[in-house]
Amino acid sequence: MDIVSERALFAKKIQSLYKKAQEPFTLCDAKVAIIIFKNGENTPILCPSQAVAEYIARTFRNTDEFQ
Repeated sequence: MDIVSERALFAKKIQSLYKKAQEPFTLCDAKVAIIIFKNGENTPILCPSQAVAEYIARTFRNTDEFQ
């Protein structure tokens, strides 16, 4: 598999994963973010966005169960 095909497949897999992760959001009004660390890359992939992932992480850190 060439690098272009591999990247296209990876992008499709991320979209599929995010779509599945959205189900709890739709069904239960849950907050959802996905952070993907790929080998060889320093910057993670954040779905749906960095702002949403940071908001959810900040909210999670401030819960009583986490502290």
